[in-house]
Amino acid sequence: YRNLDKDSIQVLKSALQNIQHIPDTKYIKYYLMDTDRYISDFATEQEIKAFETVGSKCALVNEKYKFPKNAVIVFPVLMRTGLYFSNDKMKNYVKGKIAIAGGAHHGDSVLGMLENSPSIVYAFDLLDENIDVMKEVMKLNNIPEDKYKILRVAITGGKNMKKEYKISGSNVMGGICEGEGEIKDITVPATDIDTFMQDKKNKLGYIQSDLQGTMCDAILGMKKTIKKDRPIL
Repeated sequence: YRNLDKDSIQVLKSALQNIQHIPDTKYIKYYLMDTDRYISDFATEQEIKAFETVGSKCALVNEKYKFPKNAVIVFPVLMRTGLYFSNDKMKNYVKGKIAIAGGAHHGDSVLGMLENSPSIVYAFDLLDENIDVMKEVMKLNNIPEDKYKILRVAITGGKNMKKEYKISGSNVMGGICEGEGEIKDITVPATDIDTFMQDKKNKLGYIQSDLQGTMCDAILGMKKTIKKDRPIL
């Protein structure tokens, strides 16, 4: 718990006590937690107050940004991809540095990160359908092309490091479906963050990832970068 504040320690302890690894998404219904329990177990008092006004704040996000009908992205933008409750020191630390969004989905994390003025956001996602929506979101909001780069690449590392990464609907939340009941297996190129950052002149200031069960491998593949650049995680 070194370098963590009181609220962070509280959330981490609760997570370690409650979160279990779900071996297969077909069992997810047995692990789901209702909203009241989620808030009582994980949310700080500051976050609870924010949740109470989230409806009106989401309306403000919709006024600022334009979204296609098939995009699901308002809440991550509102929370600035995790930095909403951070202090000015943390927000200023990100400015002018590289940001990485792992599992960038429809561009929610990209817009949230850009609120904190990084030099560029590298957005990793595996699915063509997500990437198509993300490109539309960037275009609708006139995001300069030098401020983001979308990569159809898997983030991995450790003993499971390989040049390609094969996934199926069973290990992606919600599945990868071409049609009802049809699961599509896909293979995408893969990299670890240490390798990815080797030729970058700027430092990594912030990384946020939602990798659906492969985060441990990803962390093993970014140990050198974390030690060298000290990014916000």
